Amino acid sequence: MHHHHWHHSRAYGSPGYGYHPLSPQGMMAFTSTLAGLPPDEVRKAKQLYLLDALTAYEARQRSYAAFAVLQLLFAVIPCFWPVLLVQVLMINSSRNASRQMIANALEVWRDDLGWEEYERFRARLYAAAASSWVTFMPLIGLGVFAVLALLFLCVSLLAR
Repeated sequence: MHHHHWHHSRAYGSPGYGYHPLSPQGMMAFTSTLAGLPPDEVRKAKQLYLLDALTAYEARQRSYAAFAVLQLLFAVIPCFWPVLLVQVLMINSSRNASRQMIANALEVWRDDLGWEEYERFRARLYAAAASSWVTFMPLIGLGVFAVLALLFLCVSLLAR
């Protein structure tokens, strides 16, 4: 078994494949390394493969959250607004792409994974995806800031 695990972890992050491990090409390359293994080993390998992908996804979500807090500080300065907007949009599109890939892989391998594992993976994926509101923090910050600025403006105009 140990030999296979090494094989698998190389397959997941291998620089040899120039595409995302969960893209159709990445999955095919990985599946081809499983040829000739007993079904039980194949199932274990696929579970580990998806587990790696999910763990990486969760880790990225956490780093995005930390990044969002940092962005929030810059949200106070109007000249950073365009940059922040672009960053938030880019992060969200890459995040949605990863989520979609993992979801697709889960569907494709549903039978191999077994129902219980499939459900467990799905639950983890949704939990991780749900934490994505944090990325919108800079935008929420912008909104609050804009409202306060407007209020301030109104008050100072009325107070004249």
